[in-house]
Amino acid sequence: MTNYYFISSPFHLFLACNLSIENNNDKNIAIIIPKITNIKVVSDTFIKAMKSAENIFSGFITFERTNDDMPFRSKHNERKYRFGIIEPLLKKEPANRIYTGNDRRIEFQFAMHIANKYRDDVTGIYMDDGMATYLGHKSMNSIVHKYIEPLIKKVVYGRWWKHPNTSGGSAWIDTLYAAFPELVHFSVKNKPIKSINYDIFKTEKFKYFCLKQLEQYDVDSNKIENIKVLVVITHESFYPDGYQHIVNVIEKAKQLTEEKNIAIKAHPRSEKIADLENDFPNCMHIGNKLGFEMLLPLLPDDCTLIGDASTAVFTARWLKPKMKIRAVKIIDKSREELHKELKKLYTKINVPLVNMNDDW
Repeated sequence: MTNYYFISSPFHLFLACNLSIENNNDKNIAIIIPKITNIKVVSDTFIKAMKSAENIFSGFITFERTNDDMPFRSKHNERKYRFGIIEPLLKKEPANRIYTGNDRRIEFQFAMHIANKYRDDVTGIYMDDGMATYLGHKSMNSIVHKYIEPLIKKVVYGRWWKHPNTSGGSAWIDTLYAAFPELVHFSVKNKPIKSINYDIFKTEKFKYFCLKQLEQYDVDSNKIENIKVLVVITHESFYPDGYQHIVNVIEKAKQLTEEKNIAIKAHPRSEKIADLENDFPNCMHIGNKLGFEMLLPLLPDDCTLIGDASTAVFTARWLKPKMKIRAVKIIDKSREELHKELKKLYTKINVPLVNMNDDW
């Protein structure tokens, strides 16, 4: 069989590696699809990652723009360029299964459309994308999201566009893989849902992949094993009080252990890396471009993880069921409904939603 994995985040890569190892008798091809923007973004994050996964995938294609000498295209031309690479690939190597962590991505939907020209039994598979899998799309009840956007997309792309009202909900998806199958959003429970094979994360092949990732970002794996508290931070713009919220969380973490035993994992797009290193010089600062997920198989069970409204909390509970995890509530009236839903969800996976002045 030939499997394609459409990957647009480190978490997607993390799960795609798991599934590729499980499908080790098949041909497994990774397709890296960074977000198409109007900004000249240069990144080699996935190129680095794929070097660590050479023994997991049969091959890969990336649409990363890794240096300024590479062409920068308009959104329309970039989509056209990507379609021009994907179509002949699927003609040459027809797909049996196509995996994606985001079935809204146009590259995945186009691939399903093309793949069905060459096979009648192509299976579309959704890989858990974190919080959205369980809470549903944030705009799923809006008129624009439910009716106007799908109509526009049909006009622009054609009848092959299948609108997903929430993650994993498009007509292209036949099966879902989830960390917590029993907790997925009710709107996708009508589809077959499978558990991701937890045991594969414990294999030497998967651990080797994670270790190679750490090496590329100059993270000492021996130090990871000694972390007592790991603080995982969302982008500073997410917090009403910005960087000050992050400072407050780390100061609170210092009440749990010495600063030297605390590791900080900033958001990949954080603009406060220098401030964090200056304000907390004795903490371990983990490269913000490294996927948080790569740390999990190596973290000790007695480590405490501090997060908030992020997939990191969910992933940690799944892969480290014995780990002490605290999700910090963000004081913001506009997020009151989100926190109600989060509290319900976190309660089901035994993660307390705490305030800053609570006993952690």
